Amino acid sequence: MNTYYPDGWVIIRIKNTLKVFACWSGGYAQSDSWKLNSGIKLLEEFPNHYKVTGYSDSVYILNKNAEDRLNAYGHSILQIINRQVKDRYDVDIEIIPVEDAEKIING
Repeated sequence: MNTYYPDGWVIIRIKNTLKVFACWSGGYAQSDSWKLNSGIKLLEEFPNHYKVTGYSDSVYILNKNAEDRLNAYGHSILQIINRQVKDRYDVDIEIIPVEDAEKIING
């Protein structure tokens, strides 16, 4: 099990699956990076963050202040993913506010 702490993140829906799209800003020694999780199995709310467990059992600790704070690299990757999803499934990805994702996942 891996645990990730992204600098920016959004919840996206691809068809009927909710996923975390996360990005990190690089710096002097490393470049910007991103991850798309396997799908959200569990979403838990804490005072300053959300804890998301994916189908692969990876955990994302999502700072509440970092929601929808993707860097330019993250936005460009999300556009590429959207084009690929559109070409393959003829649907657009949808960014879902975490409150709505919580209702969908937790009922």
